[in-house]
This record gives sequence, C-alpha cells and structure tokens, in this order.
Amino acid sequence: EGNAARAARELGQGWKVNPYIHIEPGKTFTLAHIKDSGVINHFWMTPVGDYRLMILRFFWDDETEPSVEVPVGDFFAAGWGMGNEPRITSLVICVNPRSGFNSYWQMPFGKSCKITLENLSSKRATVYYQVDYSLEAVPEKTPYFHAQFRHVNPLVKKVYTIVDGIKGRGHYVG
Repeated sequence: EGNAARAARELGQGWKVNPYIHIEPGKTFTLAHIKDSGVINHFWMTPVGDYRLMILRFFWDDETEPSVEVPVGDFFAAGWGMGNEPRITSLVICVNPRSGFNSYWQMPFGKSCKITLENLSSKRATVYYQVDYSLEAVPEKTPYFHAQFRHVNPLVKKVYTIVDGIKGRGHYVG
C-alpha cells in the first residue's frame, strides 16, 4: 500500500513504499508519533512547495505546547526559500541541492515524541521525509532540544532580543 506501491512492488517486505505525503492547505500532518523513550538520530526531509509556510513542531513527553516550532527552511538553516538553499555540510545540519534537508541533532525524549508539519500555504504541499530514531532509556536530567522562530517584516532598525526567558540548564546554539 502507499502512494508509491506500484513502483515498489518488487522491492519486497520492509521497504518504504510511501516515500512522500501530500498536505492540503491549512492542514497538519503527523510525521511521527513515538510512544516510548528514545533519541531521534537523523531527520531527513525534501519539501516541495513554499516551505517557509510549512511549520515544523516537535512535542516531547506528551507536551501540549511544542518545544520546537519553526518554519521548515529555518529549522535546516535554509530560510531563503526553494531554489535559494545554501549548501551546508556540518556535524548537525546538511543541506543538499534541491532542498535535501538533513538534521543530525540528537533529540532525546523520555516518554514520547510527536512531530507534526502544518501547511500554511494556499497550495497543496508534497513532502518526502524520514525520521530515524533508536528506542533507549534516556537519563532523567538529559537536556532536550528546543527551537523557536521569530520574524519581523518589514525589518526596522532596533535592538532585537534573541534569547529571553529561558529557564533550566542547557546549551545555546545559533
């Protein structure tokens, strides 16, 4: 079954035959819902459409408010839009030509992980993706991954606060 079942009919059992999804305008799709303790090790995505209008959200341990809420391109350090992606090769982010986005941030969770993608565009979005994770015990005081996005348009000259109101221990990267 899946939208590529015909093309994958001879691959055999265990192969991913649903390599992409469509998200209609104004809709949210759940990319992953893991109900156990573990770590996301790799997250790959190739969005087709205006991914500045696709909002990625990560919820750790049954949160009601997301710990990550950011447009897709900005999450992968490529916020300039389709066709303007920089080539990035680093330990944690890789951006390949034609919007092949990879994140290698280690993202632990103690009880559950839910990843959603909302399409704010007026057009249907097509998204190729894969979430690679391991189920394992996560020590109680392990830092969790968080990301926020703030945007001002048009840009005006003034002092902007980048980090404010953060509580708890951790590391700032940005």
